[in-house]
Amino acid sequence: MACVNVIAADTTAEAERLATSFYQLALGIITGKRRRLQKPVDSMKGLWTDHEEAAVKQMMHYAFIGDAGKIGGALSIFQRETQLDEIMVTSHIYDPEARIHSYELLQGIHKG
Repeated sequence: MACVNVIAADTTAEAERLATSFYQLALGIITGKRRRLQKPVDSMKGLWTDHEEAAVKQMMHYAFIGDAGKIGGALSIFQRETQLDEIMVTSHIYDPEARIHSYELLQGIHKG
């Protein structure tokens, strides 16, 4: 079993915007300046250095961010490569309604 981060939205662009909350959370871990989950921003530019961005993205190697099609394909590959029987999901999304919608999209992928 593995636990992975999933941020799903109707479009990959919206999922990437929602993911900025997650990026800010991880950035706080890296810099030692932890804060509560922050609102998403349009861009992380100016919020992190190139080095911090690389460190966060390395931490996010098994994070799945995108629309349902992108996430469904990536999770299928992940499951096939790891031979896992179970995958648990967490979603660090600031807006509770967007988080619920992310889980609904994920549920649709699973049923599909």
